[in-house]
Amino acid sequence: MQLILTNLFRPKWQHPRSDVRKKAVGNLDPGQDNDQTILETIAREDRDPDVRRQALNKLVNVDCLSQLADHDVDAGVRQSALNRLCDLVTGLDAIELPMARRLQVLDRLAQTDYLLHVALKGDCYEIRQEAVLRLVDESALAKVITDADSRPLRQLAAESIRDPELLQQLIRQVRQSDKNLYRTLKSRQDAQRDEAQREQSRQQAQQHLCQALEKLAEESVAPHYQAKLQGLKLQWDSLDFEPAHNYLTRFDKAHAQCVLKADRYAEELAERDQQACAHSEQQQLLATIRQAAEALTQPTAADQRSATSELEHWQQRWQELAVIRPVTTSEQQQFDQCHANVSQRLAHWQRYDELAPQLQAADETEQLTALLEQLAWPRQLPTTPLLQHCRLRLTTLQQQLQPAPEPGDDALRDHLERLEQALDQGALTAATDAIRPLREQQRQLRGRDKQQFTRLNARYQELQGWQQFATRPKLEALCQAMEALSADDSQAVANRAAQLKELQQQWKQLDSPLIPHGLRRQYQQANDRAYSNCRDYFDQQRQLRQQNLSQRERLCEQLDHLLQHTDWSRADLKSLVASNRQLRSDWRHFSPVERAPGKKLQKRFNQGLKALEQQLDQMRRSNGELKQQLTGQAERLLGDSDLDAGAEQARELQRQWKQLGPTERELEQQLWPRFNDACNQLHQRAKTARADNEEQARQQCEALCVELEDTHQPLPLSPARLQQQFQQQLDQLADGRRLQRRFETALFAYQLRCHPQEPDWSALQQLEQQCQQLEKALLDGQQPPLQPINGTLPETLADDVRAAVAARLDALQRISAAPDGIDALLASSDRALRLLCIRREILCGQTTPDEDQALRMEYQMERLQDALQQDSNEPTCVRSMLQLQRLWLTVPFNSFFEELNQRFTDAPRPE
Repeated sequence: MQLILTNLFRPKWQHPRSDVRKKAVGNLDPGQDNDQTILETIAREDRDPDVRRQALNKLVNVDCLSQLADHDVDAGVRQSALNRLCDLVTGLDAIELPMARRLQVLDRLAQTDYLLHVALKGDCYEIRQEAVLRLVDESALAKVITDADSRPLRQLAAESIRDPELLQQLIRQVRQSDKNLYRTLKSRQDAQRDEAQREQSRQQAQQHLCQALEKLAEESVAPHYQAKLQGLKLQWDSLDFEPAHNYLTRFDKAHAQCVLKADRYAEELAERDQQACAHSEQQQLLATIRQAAEALTQPTAADQRSATSELEHWQQRWQELAVIRPVTTSEQQQFDQCHANVSQRLAHWQRYDELAPQLQAADETEQLTALLEQLAWPRQLPTTPLLQHCRLRLTTLQQQLQPAPEPGDDALRDHLERLEQALDQGALTAATDAIRPLREQQRQLRGRDKQQFTRLNARYQELQGWQQFATRPKLEALCQAMEALSADDSQAVANRAAQLKELQQQWKQLDSPLIPHGLRRQYQQANDRAYSNCRDYFDQQRQLRQQNLSQRERLCEQLDHLLQHTDWSRADLKSLVASNRQLRSDWRHFSPVERAPGKKLQKRFNQGLKALEQQLDQMRRSNGELKQQLTGQAERLLGDSDLDAGAEQARELQRQWKQLGPTERELEQQLWPRFNDACNQLHQRAKTARADNEEQARQQCEALCVELEDTHQPLPLSPARLQQQFQQQLDQLADGRRLQRRFETALFAYQLRCHPQEPDWSALQQLEQQCQQLEKALLDGQQPPLQPINGTLPETLADDVRAAVAARLDALQRISAAPDGIDALLASSDRALRLLCIRREILCGQTTPDEDQALRMEYQMERLQDALQQDSNEPTCVRSMLQLQRLWLTVPFNSFFEELNQRFTDAPRPE
């Protein structure tokens, strides 16, 4: 009983049955605060999703709806909550939210469908504008552009379109309906194209710089490599945009490779500079040692110690420089020889200082002779006063002990004199020849001659010792180098052959009869082994010299044939000069050759070249005379009044000048500026005259175009005569394509505008005006008088036009009697006008809108054999266009189809 009473007094919206609760929800007033609270409770707590959805459809509490949209367990309830929020934002509900609250709710509705709904159905421009601003999907924005009824809203949506295909599609759709929107979309498309072009330019700039740097990275380093690298890096850094990641990676990689190459090249240059400095210091060190040897003239003990210390320093410095720059064998030999020379001079001066007291005290012949032989003073060192005194005293003592000359000693004295002269000159070979007979007859020498022989023999041994001392290390070094070369297989054969020749030449320079037999045999064996290793190479070189010799013989024969069989009166100087240059180049190419036969061929070749040069000089002088004549003719043409003829003659003179070929260099430098200046003046005068004539013709063409574009009355001249007059002026222009197109457009518009060949046009226009008045009256529901017009058709109208106008009036008569048929007539007129638009578009070569593509295909299939697409240059094109205009005026209600009228009027002229 208690449960029954409870159910009896329970509110209907809490009834156990869902259908009762639904009915109760339907009876609640959403405008009452108490009912709103109940609705919120039902929407949150009711166990039936349908009841909750019905309740939330009446809610105005945005917070509650938001909670339901986010947290309700039923997807349908969540969707209904979002739909309710969308209705509140749109303003479709009777209860209107404040604008600030609506904007907050709009932030929650991020889905494209809701934003599009608000943008199209919103009750005020402000909320619709906010919805459009939040739209991101361009297809939804396109929907706004095509379906929204607010022009500012469509403009706002158009500003957010980015997709090129969608832009093109929208441009076609709004082209005829909304010009402002069309211009907005078109400017957006143009901006995109400009941006695409700029992006393409940026891509090309990046690609060009990357390719240039990558190419530079592959090149070998040259003197200007660093400058090129810096220039490319500067161009890359000066780009006014941020490079793309892929190009930035490519550029950085190539730049790192180039920097590495440049650094390596700089290191190589530094090493070369260091070697060059070392080489310069080595040469300077050699010069210093030579100067030091020459400066050792009677040095003191301190000077000798200083020279010894410096000699050790020079030896150490030479070894240090050899590490930086390895010295050649010749340079090492020079240093060793200079070093040995200084050392020997120091040794002689030290021995001189030691024996000087004994030389001063000696007063006997045997004692002086022994001391001088022990001193063994070389001829290269200056003689000191003490030595001169000792030698003079020894000579005096020897003269005192010398017996009277005996007969038969004159020949021996001659040998003694030749020996002394050879020793004075330092000629070891001559001294050897002179001392040989003296040694054979040594027992026959007596007194002074014997003493002189003893002294000269000591000097000879000293000279021989000097030479052996100087050359023995060199000869031993040459033997070692030859042995090393014979055992070296790592180098190329050509390098080994060159080193072999160099070593042989150095041995030849040092060769003498005093070389020990063992050393000579050692060198010869090493030389034989080294030569056997290079035998094949030398054989190849010998064959190459033979081949080069035969080729040089062929060149000599070719030169002789050229001299003997050339007709010098008609010969081409340029080809002869080229042949001369080629012969010289080939001669240098075929080298080396065998020396003896090569000299004979060289002499023969030089004689042939001399004869050829004489002929060429004669031809150059002849060309010089002809070029002087051409220069005079060109300068005389400057006084002629016929500019075109003068320019043509100047071109002929230039052609003749070019065919003549070169002349003497000084004469060429004198004549060419005069000739070139005269021809340039002639061409410039003719060019200026042509430019003036062309400008005058252009002005006349433009004036004729302006006259055709501005006039609305028939001109005195016929279109054919106007075309002829324009063409006469156009022929004087170098490029008149733009004026040609302008004139054809103006002439075409003029023919359509003025219709001088249509006498019935004015009458047809009057009938058109009357028909429009009748059609307007019929559309307004009036009954206009039709019979008088039908009975007063002008006789000037063509038969087909009269029939078409009569058919139009008959159709209007039927509509006046039966107004219900006006829809069918309008549909028929729409189709007829579309067909006329299609025919004009076909005639003009213009595309047809998508909605009429099927109709165009149908028309073309029906008229497949009809010659509607004619050449725009023929007069039938104008007559066809005029015929279409006349047919347009015969279609009922044609003036009430504004879009088709605009389409028919905007069709361009045929191309």
